[in-house]
Amino acid sequence: MAHHTNLKKDSTEGAEKDMQKFLSSSQYDYSNIFMYERCFGQGFMSAGGLDTTAEYISMLNLKRSEGSPPLKVLDVGSGVCGSAFYLALTFGASVTALDLSTTTTSLAKRRVPPEISHLVTFELGDALDMEYEDCT
Repeated sequence: MAHHTNLKKDSTEGAEKDMQKFLSSSQYDYSNIFMYERCFGQGFMSAGGLDTTAEYISMLNLKRSEGSPPLKVLDVGSGVCGSAFYLALTFGASVTALDLSTTTTSLAKRRVPPEISHLVTFELGDALDMEYEDCT
């Protein structure tokens, strides 16, 4: 099991919901998400977009092997899931997309390509408060 130190001063459920409301009504409201996407490409809210995602993932030397279990990926801070969708489409990866923002998560759920809908799951929450099995 992975270990971490929770550096948050207030890890109550109420504080997490307040953070979700703040993010969804400010930095990650729809108008800001669409502005980021105009800059970085649909599905991306950070510099580099698809090109940087593909470049970084290529450094991992991942291989898609038929008949083997799918690669499992935990995408922390998944935003509107450009990277999650790329991993599922390109490598057949089973991706858990985790984000704090209700707005980004909602938008990503509406945009998931049908051919990978069985590979991508969405979770709303703080990575420091989540429990995942080893090697995810």
